[in-house]
Parts: sequence; structure tokens; C-alpha cells
Amino acid sequence: MNSRLYLDHNATTPPSAEVVQAVTRALTVDFGNPSSQHWAGQDATRTVDNARTNLANLLDCRADELTFTSGATEANNMAIFGVVEKFLAQGRTLAQMHIVTSAIEHKSVLKPCAELEAKGLRVTYVPAGWDGRVNPRQIEASIEADTILVSVMLANNDTGVIQPLEEIVQYSHGKGVLVHSDATQAVGKIPVFPRTLGLDLMSLSAHKFYGPKGSGALWMRNGQKLPAFIHGGKQELSLRAGTENTPGIAGQGAAAKSARSNLPHYAQHCSAGRDALQTGLLGLFPDMRIYGELAPRVPNTLCVGFPGVDGMTLMLNLDLEGIAVSVGSACGAGDHQPSHVLRGMGCTEQEALSTVRFSLGLATSAEQIERTLTVMSRIVPRLRSTIPSVGVH
Repeated sequence: MNSRLYLDHNATTPPSAEVVQAVTRALTVDFGNPSSQHWAGQDATRTVDNARTNLANLLDCRADELTFTSGATEANNMAIFGVVEKFLAQGRTLAQMHIVTSAIEHKSVLKPCAELEAKGLRVTYVPAGWDGRVNPRQIEASIEADTILVSVMLANNDTGVIQPLEEIVQYSHGKGVLVHSDATQAVGKIPVFPRTLGLDLMSLSAHKFYGPKGSGALWMRNGQKLPAFIHGGKQELSLRAGTENTPGIAGQGAAAKSARSNLPHYAQHCSAGRDALQTGLLGLFPDMRIYGELAPRVPNTLCVGFPGVDGMTLMLNLDLEGIAVSVGSACGAGDHQPSHVLRGMGCTEQEALSTVRFSLGLATSAEQIERTLTVMSRIVPRLRSTIPSVGVH
């Protein structure tokens, strides 16, 4: 087999050397329980505090606005269910609440909304346009008198399209509604400043920007208060009880520190590689569809469709060549269904099933792009000639 080539950084990123070092130190040196009062606990507390400061510096926010979680999925659940619990405590019933979100959100937003919907809360799912962006005016028009929350992601995991959050916030706040954003695919790729965006709550995950899996955070604007999500001790401002995942938090802090200094280089490097891959593929396959091409995108993501080709089959053939790509969110792996993101943009089922996602990283080289193009030039024509069940549109 050829040497392996990883082009699935939106699924997860390889931890950097600084992250591995920070995690190792937290496991072997600063191993204490941060809740303990002796020297070992104090060492662990400093590790957690330093990580919170590093993440706050990356986001240009206050350290005490950050609650560490196991990842963005937990942070999204904490935000959505937390806001609902807050209004329940004020005397509203679920039938008296309404949430507005988009049809292209990650499942860790859509599934909580669906669960609440099944219990009587109303949810409006606003579709994206053909360019992959949600129209802020449609969000505004969907807000009703009993709307308690608007939740729209910052950058989409499938297409990389950046959503017009500042306008969405403006219209939502104009009607007195809180705004949450899942910024998982944006943090570490583009500057993300939740206070500047005007958000009330924001979720992120460390393993999307070279940190460890199992570590993330929920940012809450100073003054926002949610009820406890996990009950027990007083960790994380009593929002999330349980002994802190000190190694994961330490790794997240190291990743945040590196991301802050690497942002300009990351953007330049990944956009150059993405553009070279896009141009090369268009030269080979002029009928290729580029999703989100006309909208602003994070610099590393290229979501493309090949008429006459099944995306899953293409992904598996690339895997046999040692090239890792995706047919969509890693959370949907093993479920060969058309991407709900592309369907939410108005694509047909067949168009959605013919799509793969390339997501580049800091280690992606020009030589790797060339190799990918060479392999694609062989595989796509072969698949088009051997899979008659997928028609060309």
C-alpha cells in the first residue's frame, strides 16, 4: 500500500507535539485531583487554570466564561437543555416554548431539538440556501413570541460554509431571544470571538484544532446563568460536577495556545492547498459540483460531488489507496444516508450521495495534493463506468 495520506481533518486532527507533552505531564506530574487542597491538587488546579486562560486568549473572552466539557456534543446539549430548564424554572411549560435552528446543524444540536420537540416544545428548522448559508431574514421571520433560543452553527462540518452569525444575532437580540452557536468547525481555523459576534452561548471541541478527544468547552457570556447539567460537586461553577479531566483540559489549553499563534499560517497554508485541490479536480472533472463555492468557507474544507459516482464507493476506493476522506460528518459514519446538510441545501438524494469531503490540515503538502489528484484521475472514471445505478445529472 502507498504511504497513508490523511485528508479528513474535520473529523478529527492529529494531536500536536505540544498537546501530547501537555497531556503526558498532566498524567504523570500534575496528576492530582484539582479539588484536593494539598500540593498535588494545587498543581492540578494550576494546570486547569492555565488551560482556561489559554482558551480564553484564543477566543478573546473572560476565563470565567468558559466551562470545560467532554466535547462539543455535551456543550451543545448543555446549552440547549440548559436554556429550556431555565425557562421551565420560570414557570413556562414545554408547550409554551419555541426554538429556531437550521436544517444543516450537527446532530448534537438536531437530536436534542428533536427530543424536546417530541415532548411538546416547538422547533423551526430553517433550510440553507443553494450556497450553503442560512438567510438571517428567514431566522428573523421564524422567531415568535414564545421563542426562547436561536441556535445556528458558525461553520458547517460538511461544506465549511461560514454562516452570517452577526446578522442572525442582531435580528434575534432585536426580538429579545438568546443565541447559541456550535463553533466546533471554526475554532482554530478562523478567528472566533464570541463576544464580538454578540453570542450568548458557544460550543467547541478540542480535537478539531489539534487537541485531544474528550475535551471541549461551553462559553457563556458573562451574566448568563444555566442550571446544573451534571449534579454532584462544585466543579466548573457547579454546572458540570465531577473530577475534571485534567489531561484533556491541559491538552486543550496547549492546542488553544498553538492555534492562536498559528492562525495566519493555518489560513494561508490550508487555503492554498484547498484551492490547488479544487482547481486540479475541476481540470479533471469539469462537471464536478463544489458545495459552498460562492460562500465564505473555512480555509481547509472542500465538499464536492461527482455525477455518476457513489460517494461511499469513492471514499472506500480512496481508502484502499491510503487516502482518508469522508462522505460527511464522522458522527454519521457507517450510516450510508444522504447528507442532511446537502439535503438541507436543496440537493436531491442522488446528488447528496455522490459527494465526498476533503478537509486539509497543517501537515497537508503540495505533493500530497498532487498524489490525490493522480489517484482521483484513475478512480473516478473507473467508478463512472462500473456503477450504472447512479445516473449523471
